[in-house]
Amino acid sequence: MNKAALGNLFYQELRKVTERLEQPGLEELYRLMGNIFVEVTQKERLQFTTLFSRIVYVSQTFQLDKRLQLHLHHFRKKAKENFFKTRPY
Repeated sequence: MNKAALGNLFYQELRKVTERLEQPGLEELYRLMGNIFVEVTQKERLQFTTLFSRIVYVSQTFQLDKRLQLHLHHFRKKAKENFFKTRPY
């Protein structure tokens, strides 16, 4: 799948999440973000064990803005914290 088609696919998924809910579900947005980073790194020969490592790799490879990196990691951490707070383990 080419980059434009993939970008459109993820955009449509994001629209579905936001249209379906009055307030987008944190878990769904976290999952979508994870899927985006998995797709971007899928052809790499490296093994990524965490979403953190995928975000760092993509950030360095595509030279993402430092503020965007900060926001991505902040969302990743807060969503994960919230996810584990609401799950009885």
